[in-house]
Amino acid sequence: MKESLTECEIDIFLSLVRGDRVVVRDHETGALWGGWIDMTFSDHGFIWVITDVGERKLLDIGVHTLWRPEESGACGSVRREAGRLEDDRALTTDISPGN
Repeated sequence: MKESLTECEIDIFLSLVRGDRVVVRDHETGALWGGWIDMTFSDHGFIWVITDVGERKLLDIGVHTLWRPEESGACGSVRREAGRLEDDRALTTDISPGN
């Protein structure tokens, strides 16, 4: 679990809606990956995400940081991580929901 949440993280988390493209940082494993919002339960701090490889994962704001890769106002260093993820993704096949 993260020690604390920033106001920026909370604002982004609460603004996410179904279909939003996101990048996720798992603070337990250090993994960085992308996907799409499937369902939100923001009042409870959870969001379902479909990963780029087609897995459906339940994310907890206390363990994961989420942001939209295209947002210029993403919190702190996560913008740099999003750029690296997009560069890496160019080497793989993009799997969109429903395909």
